[in-house]
Amino acid sequence: MSAITGNSRDVDASNAWNGASAAWPVVSRHCAHQVVAAITIAVLALTLSCEAPPPPIEPAAPIATIRAAVEPPRAVLAPGPPTPTSQSTADAPRATVATAPATPTMQPAAEQRSATLTPVRGASVPPGAAAPSPIATLVMPAGIVQLRAANGTTRDVRVEIASDDATRARGLMFRESMPEDAGMLFVFAADIDAGFWMQNTLIPLSIAFIDANGVIVGLDDMQPRTTDIHRPNRPYRFALEVNQGYFARHGIRVGDRATIPS
Repeated sequence: MSAITGNSRDVDASNAWNGASAAWPVVSRHCAHQVVAAITIAVLALTLSCEAPPPPIEPAAPIATIRAAVEPPRAVLAPGPPTPTSQSTADAPRATVATAPATPTMQPAAEQRSATLTPVRGASVPPGAAAPSPIATLVMPAGIVQLRAANGTTRDVRVEIASDDATRARGLMFRESMPEDAGMLFVFAADIDAGFWMQNTLIPLSIAFIDANGVIVGLDDMQPRTTDIHRPNRPYRFALEVNQGYFARHGIRVGDRATIPS
């Protein structure tokens, strides 16, 4: 029994060795695969760690920079001299033709004298100009001029007094009528010999020129809207305008007297 038992152990040991020997190649191949896999992973990791990092992303260049880089520079042409244009006949310089001086004409002495004097009324409107429309009525002080004829009869005239440039220039312009015993008295600071005209005056008038002593030194009739110059033959200080024919109707003549309101 012992011999048999001993043999059995030897046989079992021999079988176990043979089984282990047979299993060793399998284990060795398995371990080899694991080692190769580990080595492969290590090599890949080493390879990845040795590669250079990717370059940073740069911002896009401006459009103008890209265009300048793509498009070639263009040649700049310097402006040439302006092309001469034909000058029209109207723009061409015109020759100046000298005109001969006008031949002086002889005027009567009275006309030559009136040309050097500015009319008292209408001085702002030259003869022949269009009549301006009245803008505002000038307010003038009022008074009474008493006329005394040579026979001693008197006549009172209610007057508006024009004593400055504005009222004297306006005068009785644009009036369409005037009462019988009404008029306008022109007052001057000193004796003058300027004339009167009827520019823009709508009613016919008579005028008496009065000196500083109240003596009537001239009478005249004046027609509406005319530019004839009316003046006496001597200086005067006052002028009285009334409806045309008033002095004749009441017997007032040159040399009679007038009382001027103060």
